[in-house]
Amino acid sequence: MLADDVACGSVLQQLCSCGLKNKIIVNHSTNTPDFARSATTQVTAAGGVYISAPVWGRPDAAAAAKLIVVPAGPADAARRVLPFLAAHGRLLPTQDVPFKANVMKLTGNFMLFGFVNTMCEALTLSDKNDIPRDDILAFIEAFFPAPSIQGYAKRMATESLDAGAGFTVDLALKDVRYMRQLAESSRSPLRTADLVFSSLLQASANGYGKKDVGAMFLAAQQAAGLLTPVKHLESVGR
Repeated sequence: MLADDVACGSVLQQLCSCGLKNKIIVNHSTNTPDFARSATTQVTAAGGVYISAPVWGRPDAAAAAKLIVVPAGPADAARRVLPFLAAHGRLLPTQDVPFKANVMKLTGNFMLFGFVNTMCEALTLSDKNDIPRDDILAFIEAFFPAPSIQGYAKRMATESLDAGAGFTVDLALKDVRYMRQLAESSRSPLRTADLVFSSLLQASANGYGKKDVGAMFLAAQQAAGLLTPVKHLESVGR
């Protein structure tokens, strides 16, 4: 799983140069649909079959085989790789052509990032009105019990925002750029993506680009006048 279209394209070019007769190439990365279309053409020309199978989940979810995977590609090849993909975690319905999995991944990230941005602002509003963060976490746990939502909420509330091998603000910016490209080519406005992009860009501009994507919370805190950028993060040793 690689960071972006450019990195994936470089590796794919090398693979195709070796010949891919009777080979199935499975890509777990978050790519644009246009990349998937191009990759499908390249791999087919080299004699292989291209399967797009992007995943959701942090490294700890991968280690516990609790990723969520959306596979897409020709039916016969997809059936052959499904047992391997199922070992990673939960499979979503298989799509018939590879680019559709990338549309689903970007759509899923759009919803997830939008919710994270909403929680950033909700936690900040609560802070300004002296509501204990544990009380807001209790509300989130009651109404939104999904593990990913719970994880982001807890990391933000405790300001435990070292990304480690996880997902950074700058990587999230890349995904939102891909979402906005898809929205434009589809003539389908994603107004929430525009808000998320601004929040991520503010976080990156204030020194949080390599932090967990939940560092959007610190940008929200700064916008509300609750902290000074970067210096706060250094003072708490995160």
